[in-house]
Amino acid sequence: KHTNTQEFKDYLKRQGCNSIDDLYILVGYGKITSKLVYSEIMPKKEDSLSDPLNFIETAVKSAVHKLKPKGSLVKVGGMDDILVRFGKCCTPIPGDSIMGYITRGRGIAIHKADCEKTFEFDKDRRIDVSWNRVGSDRSEQRVVTIKIVSLNTQGLLKQMTDTISIHGANIINADIKTTGDNRGVCTFDVQVKDLSHLNSLITAINKLKGIISTHRL
Repeated sequence: KHTNTQEFKDYLKRQGCNSIDDLYILVGYGKITSKLVYSEIMPKKEDSLSDPLNFIETAVKSAVHKLKPKGSLVKVGGMDDILVRFGKCCTPIPGDSIMGYITRGRGIAIHKADCEKTFEFDKDRRIDVSWNRVGSDRSEQRVVTIKIVSLNTQGLLKQMTDTISIHGANIINADIKTTGDNRGVCTFDVQVKDLSHLNSLITAINKLKGIISTHRL
């Protein structure tokens, strides 16, 4: 096993590590990349015998020592007890296509797969993630922002908020404006269970008389 060789022990010392767990933490925190570790310690002829994915998963597991209860919303590399945080730039919810990114000391960041920020990420620090069915069955809800453009009609705002409430979504924040062409622009931060829940809510709002458009920001 390569980790038992003197060469590997020397490599640990050069990285300031007392054990392989310390090396896992460096990789998990993004201090060094798994690709660099492999290029340094693995004999070229035996690279094919190694599994980089297992190494990354172990690194993530070691680095992110604060664990969530079983049944969290997201699985990271098949594990469902890893600390994750959701990108505020795209606010992913169950049902969205997502990707994970190993941050520097802050766990795994979860973004929508089409989030513009994902194009800036170091490919070596990306990791496979997926929604956990067990976690999504719980009552935990995610906050998303919807923008509603409507006619500035009396009573329509109440109909909007009533519709949101009837469909089991909770309003966290609201910003209401009117424009010079007699239109209303309402931005709501609402809690929803998943993408299906959000889509049904948007469909219901769009059925109200006077609504011009409703979309997720």
